[in-house]
Amino acid sequence: MFRRTAVAAALLVVTTAIPAQAIAPAPAVLAAQQGWPRTISGETADRYPEGVSWDPTRQAFLIGSMATGRISAVDRSGQPPYLVATVQKDRIVALQVSGSATTKDFGFNHINLGDDTKTLIRYFGAASRVGPSGEAGTDLWSYQPWPFSFEVKAAHVTSIRIVDPTYQE
Repeated sequence: MFRRTAVAAALLVVTTAIPAQAIAPAPAVLAAQQGWPRTISGETADRYPEGVSWDPTRQAFLIGSMATGRISAVDRSGQPPYLVATVQKDRIVALQVSGSATTKDFGFNHINLGDDTKTLIRYFGAASRVGPSGEAGTDLWSYQPWPFSFEVKAAHVTSIRIVDPTYQE
């Protein structure tokens, strides 16, 4: 009985001797103070994240899925652009970055996700072909014979794709 009382008294002395400013706020409180949402979900309709890493350069979480081959960068906005690598016979044959959020982190030759079609035309000129994309309400702008394309929705770039010209889908 004496040991329990002595330990309880020692803990009481230690906890009352620590000033409130010395106690770090909980991670959720810190996140809210820095503009982060309380929770971040990397789950989508077609995947469940298998890996998460912090990217200090972008100030974003990188969330990966082997099932889809996507790597998403989730920042404070919570709207991730995602990167898809198409692999054929152990080599990457296509890279595509897609997302509805405007970001300067994923660009190609002055074109970033979220840029308007005026910017796209300023740097690349008129597309050699504009047609429907696999995404509803989205057009595919191709610049053949060059191996890149852009998806455009509501007059803004939502996807940038670069393909190895020898790759056959």
